[in-house]
Amino acid sequence: LHSFFYDYISILLSLFFFLIIPRPPRSTLSSSSAASDVYKRQVLYMPRGTVHQGDTRDSDIHSLHITLSCDQMHTWADMFHSMMGHRIDTLAANNVEWRKALPRNWWDSLGEVNSKGFSINFLEGKPLGSTDATGRATLLAKTRQLLSELYEDCKVAHSIDMGVDSYARTVLEKRQPPPKGAVSNVTLELSSSVRLTSATCARLIHNPAVGEVVVHHSGGNSVVCYGAPLQQLRFEDDLAGSIAFILASKGRRFAVGDIVMPVFELDDGSTDLVAPDEN
Repeated sequence: LHSFFYDYISILLSLFFFLIIPRPPRSTLSSSSAASDVYKRQVLYMPRGTVHQGDTRDSDIHSLHITLSCDQMHTWADMFHSMMGHRIDTLAANNVEWRKALPRNWWDSLGEVNSKGFSINFLEGKPLGSTDATGRATLLAKTRQLLSELYEDCKVAHSIDMGVDSYARTVLEKRQPPPKGAVSNVTLELSSSVRLTSATCARLIHNPAVGEVVVHHSGGNSVVCYGAPLQQLRFEDDLAGSIAFILASKGRRFAVGDIVMPVFELDDGSTDLVAPDEN
């Protein structure tokens, strides 16, 4: 009995302090692991999640191997994580029910340990003394109601687009800055041929509530991931079509004259491409 108690306590302690327990070295991998020799200019493909370790056979020779991961943190699940956070923030900003404090009894009402299944499997069908059965039913109903509202919101195309734009910003934050070309003073003509330095360096987001469009771009990013905040440019939404045309070029060259610019009517009845100064 004493030995069982000691083992039980040891398991609990390991659960609480697992973060500071050092992991065993990779050299202790089982004998079932496979080995493969990779030479200069060769590439070894490993399925996602494969535990691997690179070693140089000859200790007198320096060797460097680079591991490239495709679509790391760029899955449907990653996009949905960002989308859900954005939509929840939107619902909370527009619905007071989402901003109300949790009831005081949530701790003793929700969670697996307070469920009927846990009671049947481990407590001979008897609920924990601290479980609030009535409160649990009420909180489950409220949770389902809010989740239903979130689901209905996420089915709307506009909500999906807004959520994806939120994810696009997180993608831009991790991008390397676009290559910098030679800087020179150039006078552009309508016939001048131009192109973006990167096909995915910027994202246009329309904010109709304030009548503007925001261009989030990686032009100011650091070569160190998250080394600099994502930068943005703001324009009046009259220029939304023009900016969208430029970004949709995807790095292809186009003439400046091909950009569709808004036309503003001046007081004298004439038109101009530049908005009149309201002051």
